[in-house]
Amino acid sequence: GDTDAPISYSPQTAATLGFHCPGSGGTEAIPTVINSMRGKVAYRFGGKGRPPPYSEQSGGSFTEFNTSCPDGNMCLDCSGFINYVLRCAGVSAPGGGTGSIFSGAESISNFDARRLTANGVALKPGDLLGWKAGESHAVGHVIMYIGGGQVAESKGGRAGRQPGANPTVRPLSVLGKGYTFTWIRRMP
Repeated sequence: GDTDAPISYSPQTAATLGFHCPGSGGTEAIPTVINSMRGKVAYRFGGKGRPPPYSEQSGGSFTEFNTSCPDGNMCLDCSGFINYVLRCAGVSAPGGGTGSIFSGAESISNFDARRLTANGVALKPGDLLGWKAGESHAVGHVIMYIGGGQVAESKGGRAGRQPGANPTVRPLSVLGKGYTFTWIRRMP
């Protein structure tokens, strides 16, 4: 899930946390950027790289996490993570939450996780997959294809809100039934 708040991008904060954040390199830099963030991101709904408080969904079961970000971590929701990675790699970031990310994006009618294609076209590193709020789930979600059959995301739940729990990197082919991709934003 996410909100449409603007990302708070700070190369100084990234450097303090040990993120590789050159602001250049394009999609080829994405895996290095993500690997440098591993174990240093905690999920917070509404987390866009700013300090707390965060805007957990009203009535959400995780409101206890709204007012804290663990030391040595950056708190990012799914779209905050995606936008931060793109900015660090010097790629034009769509900004905002999943509604903004997938505004004007290509609708997916045929997705093949084994063949790594959407609508018959091969995925490229940096391509964004997901859904908008109210489609397959109450909240939207976005993940990034990083190449080699792998995807990266900042995912929530109690486990994802723990210090260093994100980003998660795993094969696209192992994503479960909770991932019904309806949109793709392709990288140029």
